[in-house]
Amino acid sequence: MNKEQILNVVEKLAESGYKFQSEENKSHSLRERTSSGQILLTFKDGFLDLCVVRIRRRLDYTQEETDFLNKIAHSLFYYHEHYIDFEYKPKDEKELEETFKFLIEHYN
Repeated sequence: MNKEQILNVVEKLAESGYKFQSEENKSHSLRERTSSGQILLTFKDGFLDLCVVRIRRRLDYTQEETDFLNKIAHSLFYYHEHYIDFEYKPKDEKELEETFKFLIEHYN
């Protein structure tokens, strides 16, 4: 996916009432923040190169949340004191939109 496609997903979600803060860095990255997580997207030659998801660490994940995280996590989970990070590689715009929605609805 290219940067424009991802920005379209972000814009569509914002128009639908999903609340998050977008930061676009001139050095080829986007950061989408919610109150308890963020997605960092970096680009190389205009296309998505790396996507890292950070969510607030907690002890009471539901089975649905656990299954979802296991489905989208591309690599190992990295546990920090208050956060969990993992790499994510969205297949397409639809999957990215669904992932944003789930993260906002369940980890916000």
